Amino acid sequence: MVLQLVRNLIRTIFELRSENEQLRARVAELERAAPARRTMKARSPADWRFRVIRWEVSEQTIYPRDLPAGKVVPNLRIYIHPDDPNEGAPYWDITSKRVIAMLEPLLPHIAGTGAYVRIRKDGDGRTSQFSISVEQPKP
Repeated sequence: MVLQLVRNLIRTIFELRSENEQLRARVAELERAAPARRTMKARSPADWRFRVIRWEVSEQTIYPRDLPAGKVVPNLRIYIHPDDPNEGAPYWDITSKRVIAMLEPLLPHIAGTGAYVRIRKDGDGRTSQFSISVEQPKP
């Protein structure tokens, strides 16, 4: 009887180990399928100031109120200097086509230089106005 209990206990341990491995694999799969996004959004007026280390361009699906099925938009991910204030991940995801068009030509000239980028937003929604300035690093 004790031997049977030990066998059942060992079988249960192996089943739980197998289930745990499957769950870990599924979590990893979900993390890969849904990468973390840190979209640059705030109520007006908003002001962001950061130094660019590097950037990458990709696409992201967003879900605006008027399109519950979602739509694919360009995504500019800017990795920022670790000493700059951030609220989580060390990057910003920018999906505004206007901001991407204004910022993308500047990036090759300022990435890694220590120069600060300042993005200011006034207004909300489609009527938002953005301004971008570059502050050179102090010697």
